[in-house]
Amino acid sequence: MEIPNGLGKRIGIFGGTFDPVHNGHLGAAKAVKQAFGLDSILFIPASVPPHKKDRSISPIQDRIAMLECAVSLYPGFFVSSIEARRPGPSYSIDTLKGLRKRLAAQCTIFFIIGLDAFVEIASWKQYNLLLDEAHFVVISREEYGLESLGDVMRQHFSCYAYSDDERSWTMGGERGMIYPFFLEPIHVSSTEVRRLLLANASIGEMVPSCVEEYIRDNRLFGDGH
Repeated sequence: MEIPNGLGKRIGIFGGTFDPVHNGHLGAAKAVKQAFGLDSILFIPASVPPHKKDRSISPIQDRIAMLECAVSLYPGFFVSSIEARRPGPSYSIDTLKGLRKRLAAQCTIFFIIGLDAFVEIASWKQYNLLLDEAHFVVISREEYGLESLGDVMRQHFSCYAYSDDERSWTMGGERGMIYPFFLEPIHVSSTEVRRLLLANASIGEMVPSCVEEYIRDNRLFGDGH
């Protein structure tokens, strides 16, 4: 489904490759949902990630299936196939504009992004237009990482100023705000999950049981993944 029903008015957008989705993704989404009073989190797997051309990626249908079983465990979590239905590279600006056309005008969108990705934001397609479509929540796993966020703001978003009242960078008007959000480190990654699978080791503490079952039933992450 491109846009599920029941998203509410305050919607978090969590994009990524999700190859596979793991407990770190789900924990971060849960923390953001609670901290920002969101009605829902919409996970959007990238069909053709423009920044991950250096390795093969599991078919989008498999990544969607793993996400759907994972989010079924969390109230207010949903999956969208909007990028899977669009040909070519999966650019965030195209996705956000597509969502804006489909969602009610009173909906507020919070685009969830890791600091590691945000520091590369200038390489994204039309990055300067992203904040016309959504607020940003930038997740840092290290407290000192927030200094890196400030560096990016000064370099690429110099019109923004930090507001102690809003606890965000803002430039006023209708443009989105950029919220820093610190999370305690979670030592799990999709790369590590794939490595353990190739070593025939347990991943039970890293992914929901239904995701592990799907991976093993469909023999994902063999040679070449």
